[in-house]
Amino acid sequence: MAEVFSIGKGINKYLESDNEHIKNTAEKMKCKFNKYWRNPDTINILRLIAFVLDPRVKLSIAEFYISLLYADSGKVDDLKKKLKSSLSELYAQYRGVDDSQSSQLDTPPNEDNDDNIFCHYSQETEHKFDLKSEIESYLQEARVPYNKGAEFDILDGGKPT
Repeated sequence: MAEVFSIGKGINKYLESDNEHIKNTAEKMKCKFNKYWRNPDTINILRLIAFVLDPRVKLSIAEFYISLLYADSGKVDDLKKKLKSSLSELYAQYRGVDDSQSSQLDTPPNEDNDDNIFCHYSQETEHKFDLKSEIESYLQEARVPYNKGAEFDILDGGKPT
């Protein structure tokens, strides 16, 4: 999706060119671009999810570009909601949980069980369970900074090498 956003941005730049040939070519390119990428109802949501899962992007940059690309469609908020709900649904499927089971898995164990050392710790220290899912925690972590010249290895925790 980064490439798609970059292409759209580049086409818009060439639409403002003083050279008529470049401007006409950019207009033709804009028509083709719009055919595949302009309608937020037909966008492949998995492309957006993959974009969000890039540790350099996360949700903030994806939402920023969604707002830029689809501002005049009136469907920015709908697409953002669709992205977040699709991401949550995909995560739930990854965990092997359907919606009816997810609330059961996110609840802490029975606090009355003194045999469980974790429950005992929680009772004694008044420590509360953080019920955020892994995906929510991931999205709230800071983004990995983008370094233009550095190579990026996603398998190495997304740290530039």
